[in-house]
Amino acid sequence: MKKLIAGLILGCGLMFLILWFSGFRKHKDEWSLAERQRQTIKGNITWFAKIEGYPKLVYKDAGIIAALNDPERVLVYRINDGGESIVAGYGLSSETEASEDDREYFSTVVCSPTSMTGVSACVFTPGFAIRFDKGDDSFYALVCYSCSDIFFFDAEGNRVAGWGMTYEAAFALIHRFYELFPDDAEVQSLKF
Repeated sequence: MKKLIAGLILGCGLMFLILWFSGFRKHKDEWSLAERQRQTIKGNITWFAKIEGYPKLVYKDAGIIAALNDPERVLVYRINDGGESIVAGYGLSSETEASEDDREYFSTVVCSPTSMTGVSACVFTPGFAIRFDKGDDSFYALVCYSCSDIFFFDAEGNRVAGWGMTYEAAFALIHRFYELFPDDAEVQSLKF
């Protein structure tokens, strides 16, 4: 009887180890897939689905739809307390104008359903701002890597929209921020 109980316990333990290791292997494979996605996202804007008419479902203001969908100019800022200009109470500094390719990239990411999730409950502490200009309208997308949210403000500082970023959108944007702020040690040390 003792041999039967010992065999049963040993068999259960062995089965537990097999299941645990197979679960670990599955998790490791999922991480590998995520790593492959990250490599694809870095250089391929088509990863994000820019669907005609989709911004109208997300953004209710015609001005922000035009500015985000087809911006004439995109400026990227670091947010810090000593910024030269202020939007929605946040200081903006280190202004960098986005190239035409980056302008299209930022537009696609912020207008893509594959970029959006629900807003988190965390405290919003943005580190970056992206300004989209179209005609006389300017809108700011403030990006927070603490909570992975983006809130949109008009030039007067009124919040007009907001959404949570998917992992892929957060990674795509941080990759561009790395390139736009190569001498900013804090930006370069961000890991996502």
